[in-house]
Amino acid sequence: MLDVVISNQHPLFPTSPLERVREGMVVIDERGRRLGTVVQMRMGYPQAVTAPADPTDVSPARAVVAPVDTGGTTAFGIATPVGLAPDIPDELRQELLRAGYIEVVGPNVSGLARYIHGDRIAEVTGDTVYLRPAS
Repeated sequence: MLDVVISNQHPLFPTSPLERVREGMVVIDERGRRLGTVVQMRMGYPQAVTAPADPTDVSPARAVVAPVDTGGTTAFGIATPVGLAPDIPDELRQELLRAGYIEVVGPNVSGLARYIHGDRIAEVTGDTVYLRPAS
C-alpha cells in the first residue's frame, strides 16, 4: 500500500512561500535576527491591473481590480475586516495588495516596516518565515 504524506514542508503541489505563512509564525530577517511574529497574511492579486498614469483616462481595461472585504458573519461568529492601516501611501497600498504581504509585530518593528512585501519571503520552514534582502 502507498502512503501519501502531505506537510507544510513539502506540499503536494507547488506553492509560493507566502501561501505557507500562517499567523503566529516567527519572522527572521536576512541577517538572521528575529523581527517578530506574523499577525496577518494576505495573498496578493498579481493579475490586478494598475491605475492609469493619466487620471483622466478611465478606460475599464486600466481600472484597479481587487476584492473588497466587507466583513459579515461566519459559522464562527462575526468576521472582522482586516487589512492595511489607513496611513499607508496609496502607491504602497496598491503594491502590497497586488503582491501580497505579511504584517509583523515585534519590539523593533513599527510604522510601515511592519508590512513585508510577499516577494521578500525566501523560505517558510516549520513555524518560521525567513526573509531575503529588500531590493
